[in-house]
Amino acid sequence: MNYNEILEAINTTSLTTEEMRSLNNVLIIKLKANRRVNIEIAKTTLNVGMQVKVNHPKLKGRVFTLNAINRTTASVTSDFGPGYKVPLTLLESI
Repeated sequence: MNYNEILEAINTTSLTTEEMRSLNNVLIIKLKANRRVNIEIAKTTLNVGMQVKVNHPKLKGRVFTLNAINRTTASVTSDFGPGYKVPLTLLESI
């Protein structure tokens, strides 16, 4: 079953509030698990002192140095500007 089929089934079915809450809980659990996996992957591929890019329109094209890796964020600095705290999932190694 793909996304459109699931969405159509939800829209055409009359669900009770409790059933919708249950669906929401399942989706939240899946999202959190996926986010944890992505953070762990980022932690294993990044090291302090590396040159990284931040996948965000505000910081596009700038190169940063990774200063610290926290539980879900990282501290980065640039030679020409201020430092930032950035979610690990937005960092890309160069």
